[in-house]
Amino acid sequence: MLRALLFQASFARSLASLTKLKSLYIGLLLSDAYILEEHVIHSDENKGGKGILNSFSSCAACGVFKEETRRREQLISLALSKALPSLTHIQWDTLFAPFENTGLDTGEDGSCSSYDRNPFQIPSAIAFLVHRHVDTGEVKVLLNRL
Repeated sequence: MLRALLFQASFARSLASLTKLKSLYIGLLLSDAYILEEHVIHSDENKGGKGILNSFSSCAACGVFKEETRRREQLISLALSKALPSLTHIQWDTLFAPFENTGLDTGEDGSCSSYDRNPFQIPSAIAFLVHRHVDTGEVKVLLNRL
């Protein structure tokens, strides 16, 4: 988590002169670098070595990575929001789609039969809305449906 806070501080310093910045998109993944390799290994093993991968968001084994990544995304978004008072919207790239209901039906062999949007798109995007309380100045970040 220390690296995440150092990352946030560096970005906040770099963007501090942009006093009217309202919306920020940072095309970076805040997941640990090894997650992609770990996912490929256990996803392929779960499908019997057929070379078929499931999405990160639907992967039960990646749940612990998802929780840590989401916590990091929210923590850094909150810290940037506090450092940049004009900010109202922050968006990141993420391996984990922010919402699970994709309409995807996956067969036993991992093949897709129907979907509303592509949950296998890597990266997905996650966005947070910044809420500042008028009286107290308290800052919160809320997960936004894209």
